[in-house]
Amino acid sequence: MKEIIDGFLKFQREAFPKREALFKQL
Repeated sequence: MKEIIDGFLKFQREAFPKREALFKQL
């Protein structure tokens, strides 16, 4: 279970800056 949570947090940390950059382009 812990691996899933760690993977999810890692994914969010990597995905969030990309999403923020997309919003700034709009």
